[in-house]
Amino acid sequence: MSIEKSEIRLLKGFYELMSDTRAIRFEIVNNIFENQSGMPNPYAGIKVAQEQINSLKNALFSLEHIPATGAQKTLLLDAAKKIDVDLTYETEELKKDIFFLENGEKKFFGYLENIHSDFLLCEVGM
Repeated sequence: MSIEKSEIRLLKGFYELMSDTRAIRFEIVNNIFENQSGMPNPYAGIKVAQEQINSLKNALFSLEHIPATGAQKTLLLDAAKKIDVDLTYETEELKKDIFFLENGEKKFFGYLENIHSDFLLCEVGM
């Protein structure tokens, strides 16, 4: 499965895109757990297909390019009705996923420290 950049205008299209990102994320997490067994560092040797990362990037692009009214994105329910929605959570979570997959765990923790003032990194065994 892969996600291409798309023009999201309908609420139904938004939900379909979110379903597709869930499927891609499931594949990625499944790959991580399959590679974990017997390794001292559970994230060592993770091989995430660039296609999966590109799919998440395409999903993010599609979400960021939904027409906006101020900070709210505008989606059509049908030909006559529209709804304004806040997609901040969805876009920020995709950004975190992409950052982790491209930069690894150590840099990801630094990223979390930068975006969350109360983020506390605890070392295992300390």
